[in-house]
Amino acid sequence: MLKLSQTDLNSKIEGLEFEIGFQYVYTVKTCVFTSFFVSLQPIISLFAVIGLILSYWSEKYVLFNRCKRPPPGSDIIYSTMTQLIYLCPLAFGLGSLTWPVFMANGTPKSALIPNLITCGISVVLFLMPLETICDCCIS
Repeated sequence: MLKLSQTDLNSKIEGLEFEIGFQYVYTVKTCVFTSFFVSLQPIISLFAVIGLILSYWSEKYVLFNRCKRPPPGSDIIYSTMTQLIYLCPLAFGLGSLTWPVFMANGTPKSALIPNLITCGISVVLFLMPLETICDCCIS
């Protein structure tokens, strides 16, 4: 039998460190997976948005009410996770090329060129971020 009261048990659990890395990974994973599978079943984009909203509010509650203040993070983590979001167009293009092969007799000829163009543009966006492209166009 446990000899601790509920208050004692709560005090042991509350006040843990808030791990911002887990929230970054969840957000990026959800965006990339949704982008890859959205051409197979478009309704998952709605489920992904609902999941991200629920994750945002639950983590906000945990951060403000249950955890210690997190240590200040570095810009390296933020910039890396932001760069990984640029994988979403590439995942969409690869998913659009992949799923028709498994679902039918192959990718229709009319869909092959636009999907390859999408993959090419997304590789350029991944290698050269949007901020760099905008800076080149504005100046």
